[in-house]
Amino acid sequence: MSGRDDGEFEVSAPAVDAEALVRKIREEVRRKRESGAYGDYDLSGLAELDYEKDLKEEDFLRYYLQVVERLADVNYGDFEIVSKGGPFGRVEVLLKKVIWKVLRFYTYRLFSQQREFDCQVAEALQSHYRWSRSEIDRLNGEISALRDRLEEGGKQAGS
Repeated sequence: MSGRDDGEFEVSAPAVDAEALVRKIREEVRRKRESGAYGDYDLSGLAELDYEKDLKEEDFLRYYLQVVERLADVNYGDFEIVSKGGPFGRVEVLLKKVIWKVLRFYTYRLFSQQREFDCQVAEALQSHYRWSRSEIDRLNGEISALRDRLEEGGKQAGS
């Protein structure tokens, strides 16, 4: 490893083609993205928000609450366990399935509790936002009514 001034570092090992490895990783990510594997976890919309324009805090909050609501309900169900083949492909899949069945017994309760907590927090945030929005609307209505009364009082005093 050698340090560089830009805060990055370089890792090298004999007989390792780092560029090929990076290309392979990028291709795998691209393939999974196209197949929809990352669809539920896509936060790219956050980067698409243009902060330079007249973006109101409420627009960001509304968008972020939608993201939180979508991400809070995580599916902890079984995912297909696959192998890329090779001489031990079937053994690898069988071993992974056995390990998952054993782990599921221990982790399902934990995952269920975390999911419940996440959903409750997301709903609390949504509820607080709706309440705040209604309070703001109510107060704006009261301010408008008071302004109207002031204008009427000013007109009557000027008459």
